[in-house]
Amino acid sequence: MDHITSESAKKFASSVYSVSLDSIQMALALTVALAWYAFVKGAINKLWPSREDKLIPLAMFAIIVTIIFTVVLAFVRKVLKQPISERPIMYAVTPGAM
Repeated sequence: MDHITSESAKKFASSVYSVSLDSIQMALALTVALAWYAFVKGAINKLWPSREDKLIPLAMFAIIVTIIFTVVLAFVRKVLKQPISERPIMYAVTPGAM
């Protein structure tokens, strides 16, 4: 059985901390996105009360959000000069990982 060294414990704690921060940031981003979605949906319902007319404003909203997201992502990638990395959704600790 491998012994856990102080250095490996520090690396593991740092990794857990990083993953925790990523999770918190993702939760906050999702909360903000849902709040904006509720606001826009309410505004569309107020401006276009009839149901038939709502498809066009919702499509325009989706296109505008997609364009804004693409521009912001391109800007962030250019400023950070680092590729955006994918992160797994779930993390698991196995005996061999330490």
